[in-house]
Amino acid sequence: MREKLKAFGKAVENFWYHHKIVTCVILFYVIAGLYLGIDALKKSEPDMVITYVGEAYGDESQFARAESVLLPLVGDLNGDGKEKINYRMLTVRPGTVAAAYDFVSKEQGFNYSFIDQNVRLYFIEERFLKEKEVYFEPLEGILSPESLAGAYKNADGESIGVPLSDNALAKKMDFAREGMYLAVKRVLDVERPDDLVRKQHEKAKEVLQYIIEGNE
Repeated sequence: MREKLKAFGKAVENFWYHHKIVTCVILFYVIAGLYLGIDALKKSEPDMVITYVGEAYGDESQFARAESVLLPLVGDLNGDGKEKINYRMLTVRPGTVAAAYDFVSKEQGFNYSFIDQNVRLYFIEERFLKEKEVYFEPLEGILSPESLAGAYKNADGESIGVPLSDNALAKKMDFAREGMYLAVKRVLDVERPDDLVRKQHEKAKEVLQYIIEGNE
């Protein structure tokens, strides 16, 4: 028995001597794979992305205020057992040389938001709403005619944005200002919509309806 143990130890020592580099590399990748796998399990995809587009700057406290209002309304749409929304702030301040590069980068982010499947609800200033009006859902049939008084209308006369200057929940989230609108992105063919996209779209309309009419 002692001889067998001695032979086994010798074999292990011999293997390590000849293959220690390969063994260390394999162990590194195994440990890295386990770490990345555990880290991926901890992360969760957002149930919806809320996007702000405007000239006024916000901060983390504004996201916290928006999340406190919107998260209970959105819920766990993707079924991962976690409720999560992401808040995308696209602040564009035109009119200065320093803002030129920032404008280009934010404009690219604005354009990208229309092919991001998770982005459905927009707090958006009028000039940006006008620029991209073809991407937004008509709100007739979602809101009452009374609620659509003062709504922004697209070239076809459809109401696509609801003003937030006097809205109670918008005030709580610091979005209640002149020229700020709430809008829902259409379901676009380029998104290749699946069940989750359609659920997010329906939920975005419900959230909009609640913000405008449900808290009165």
